[in-house]
Amino acid sequence: MNVTPRHWIVSESGARWRKACWRFVPEWLGQSESLLVHSQPPGEVSARAERLGGGVLLWEIEWKQAAELPTLARMAASGAKRDDWLQIVAAASLTPRDRCALSEMGIAAFIRHPEDLPQLRRMVTGHFARVHRVLH
Repeated sequence: MNVTPRHWIVSESGARWRKACWRFVPEWLGQSESLLVHSQPPGEVSARAERLGGGVLLWEIEWKQAAELPTLARMAASGAKRDDWLQIVAAASLTPRDRCALSEMGIAAFIRHPEDLPQLRRMVTGHFARVHRVLH
């Protein structure tokens, strides 16, 4: 049986979002799918995404990084060039203006806490189903 990898690239300062992926995402997978979680610093996400070919990008924005939103927007835009990546931002506080700007750059969803990740199950599984149909 062929196993299809489901890649998640997580760009964060700690490990809580990676742990959330391992906690929640495996139950979303079918028998022929496997979860692979990759940790990347923001500046290396695009290169890793190019090598992997599709999945979910989860960007953590900390309060101290809010001033760096233009930089994040540029990085998100580089991921948005590819339809095979679903982008999620994890941030405790973003203004509606920040959310709007990031949405225009290809961010599909915003979450605040790791426990919010299961709310995205339908979006994520739909994304993988769509990408799989396009590739095969």
